[in-house]
Amino acid sequence: MPFSFVAVLFFFCSVSSAQTSVTEKYTNNPSLVVYPNPATNSLKIRIPETWQGRDIHLEMYDQSGNIIMMKVFTNTADVITMALDLPGGTYIVKLKQKGKKMLTENLLVQY
Repeated sequence: MPFSFVAVLFFFCSVSSAQTSVTEKYTNNPSLVVYPNPATNSLKIRIPETWQGRDIHLEMYDQSGNIIMMKVFTNTADVITMALDLPGGTYIVKLKQKGKKMLTENLLVQY
């Protein structure tokens, strides 16, 4: 019986992942993927396909709403990798593209 439950759960996860990819590619409704989350000393941000090759502004906020990091990445590829030197806590990562929507994701930093 437990084997059947695991198989059904795996199937559900696979379908959900495929739907996310289709949504991002065909509806111009990109999503921000930040990993690993929780993070420790490094962070990767997957850039939506429609934003790649362009300038992207990254902002990171602490729990109080204070901006703690601002960076501009030019001619971005599919993934941005960056080192983190932040105390443990919850942060908000925002990506902006000139004349485009803003994407937001929560990030948990642990040590």
